[in-house]
Amino acid sequence: MLAAGDTVLVIESMKLEHQLACPAAARLAELFVSPGQQVAPGQVLARLVPPAAQPDPT
Repeated sequence: MLAAGDTVLVIESMKLEHQLACPAAARLAELFVSPGQQVAPGQVLARLVPPAAQPDPT
């Protein structure tokens, strides 16, 4: 469970680390990247769902 403002991911760009914060209370449903993986602008990194949401059956 994540609270608003909690760090979801840390990405590194040009040797600087950037923390991506959770915009509201949520649950991390999926993480689409792994440590050390290069990412592209606009790439979806994670999927957050409301805290009461049920997991996808798929």
